Amino acid sequence: MRTPTARRPGTLVAAALLTLAAGACATTAAPPPPGPAPTSAGAPDTLPDLREIAAGSRALTATPNPDWAVAAAGSVWISGVGPGLQRFDATTGALAGEVAIYSVCSAMDHGYESIWVMSCDYSSPKLVRIEAATGTSSAEIAIPARLPAESSVGAGEGAVWLLTSGSPRHLLAVDPATNTVARTLPAPDGAKAVRAGLGSVWVTTTTPGQVIRLDPTTGQTLATIKIGRDASFLAVGPDAVWAMSASDATVSRIDPTTNTVAATIRVSSGAVSGGDIAAAADAVWVRVTDDALAVRIDPHTNTVVDRLGPPAGSGGLAIAETSVWFTAHDTQTIWQLPR
Repeated sequence: MRTPTARRPGTLVAAALLTLAAGACATTAAPPPPGPAPTSAGAPDTLPDLREIAAGSRALTATPNPDWAVAAAGSVWISGVGPGLQRFDATTGALAGEVAIYSVCSAMDHGYESIWVMSCDYSSPKLVRIEAATGTSSAEIAIPARLPAESSVGAGEGAVWLLTSGSPRHLLAVDPATNTVARTLPAPDGAKAVRAGLGSVWVTTTTPGQVIRLDPTTGQTLATIKIGRDASFLAVGPDAVWAMSASDATVSRIDPTTNTVAATIRVSSGAVSGGDIAAAADAVWVRVTDDALAVRIDPHTNTVVDRLGPPAGSGGLAIAETSVWFTAHDTQTIWQLPR
């Protein structure tokens, strides 16, 4: 979970109390130079008026600290609640299961018919595999180094990818067929988070703010794309990569066919402390912290078309088939909003 407006590692706790509220291998080839600087294409700095999330949403009170979220197979999984991770029905909002996991401190992912969760226990770091259809834990994969908080798992392109902390840092590729660490690659300097898709592995670096595109087979750098300051979380959509720049309070849309920034979109009037991002064909949702709870980007116009409030510190979000889910660990709240 996080401190107010900043994540912090969670702990193993008792079952959640829920109340429904009505109404609501790397080569040595030199990397290419950074791509062109971000353009100003996309939304103007003026943001839409705030809309109260209470209208038309379902609110759930969850303890102790609802945080990261991921949607798959008709369910939404949320960390920091119950014994570490809980499963909710994406349609009804009902609690559907839980898994005891210690200290889920980075964003989860879905792939290979599974949910992939980093357990950042210093004494026994591991990647936990949960079957999306049944909600049962099927593997605990020991990781040979400590895992970072405020990072992510990336499932796709033949592996499940995660970064290590410490020095030197590495990018690990876990083979989903064997549930073992299959490859260890050098991580880009300043690596923050990782996702996989569109034929590549994508890694954000905080200083300078960049997205590094890697070949999933060789680990070679294919492109270095400059974005805003303090690059953090990212999401892979059907035809673009979307990356947050926390200090600039912007989201960059990256065109994978040209390895350039197609649009830079302001999502908040102030810096984002923590936050999260998820992308679908019809919407990109961004969890912000300063002046709103979350904003929705229309990927057809690259503009912010909806802002939900009030602000509630930091948290996560997930896009399910018929709903969008938001968490706020500072207020111990989960919201389910129809799409």
